[in-house]
Amino acid sequence: MVLTAKHCDGFGLWHTKVIDYHIGNSPFRRDVCGELATAAHRAGLRVGWYYSPMDWFDPDCRTDRNAAYVKRMQAQLRELLTDYGRTDLLWFDWDGGTIPWDQDNTYRLIRTLQPWLIVNNRLDCRFGGFSADRYIGPNADYYTPEQNIGAYDDQRPWETCMTLGTQWSWKPNDKIKSVPEAIHILLKCVGGDGNLLLNVGPMPDGRIEPRQVAVLQGMGTWLKKYGKSIYGTRGGPFKPTRSIVSTRKDKTIFVHVLRWDGDVIRLPVIQGKIVSAKVLTGGKAEVQQSDDGITLRVAPEHRQEIDTIIVLRLNTSAMDEPTVSVK
Repeated sequence: MVLTAKHCDGFGLWHTKVIDYHIGNSPFRRDVCGELATAAHRAGLRVGWYYSPMDWFDPDCRTDRNAAYVKRMQAQLRELLTDYGRTDLLWFDWDGGTIPWDQDNTYRLIRTLQPWLIVNNRLDCRFGGFSADRYIGPNADYYTPEQNIGAYDDQRPWETCMTLGTQWSWKPNDKIKSVPEAIHILLKCVGGDGNLLLNVGPMPDGRIEPRQVAVLQGMGTWLKKYGKSIYGTRGGPFKPTRSIVSTRKDKTIFVHVLRWDGDVIRLPVIQGKIVSAKVLTGGKAEVQQSDDGITLRVAPEHRQEIDTIIVLRLNTSAMDEPTVSVK
């Protein structure tokens, strides 16, 4: 879980000693970062902090007094990475403006405090848009397409960040994605060898809106049944299309059929030989492999609305298969 510890407005959700503009001085008073970290660690979950280097509240930020602001920024990062136990991820943001954040010393600080940290690419963004480019600086770990699904890339780590509603914060009567839509987004990210960071925005009283809870629970129910085709896999060898994505692990390829445009799914030639096949979501698959490619058939009554998962077992490692495009 990644919590917005400090957004661009400069307000901290922890009891920072660096400035007075934080939740401890609000009527709520409680330390949200501390409570979340404790609960997550107790549940065996990993914790990440979103932190905005730019600060629209601090009068020194991006002025001739910016160095003083950066010292405060670094002091806050020290608090977040010292006071709440192990942190596994740090998610910096960027607003398209200048980046005077003393990057070398900032990276040195966070890597010293928590050497295992995974850090996204936005502390030193130098490109023209969040999604158009794939920039990863020398100290970052992955790039971050925003509100769109990244293209297939198995050479460099990436993560799509996308909202469950239409914007990052909560608003009344927002249009939210359905369970099938959310699962398809997840599948296309994983099938593209990427990760998904799915945003939910709490309501003013701190609760997650029941409609959003229902979607998350629906995704959880689906993953409980079919998560073996997602967790611990890599994307490919078939690049995602509108109709199919694929994931792989060991000697297994999971073909996820998101929509049937006919009675047959046609896939390109692969090097390994298919030795067995089954339908993880129920039913039976008819599989034919030849020098021209692979054909897959599943009876209409066994095709699933969200995802029909066909499991292909090879005689060789699926991880060694070259990535191929599907026509």
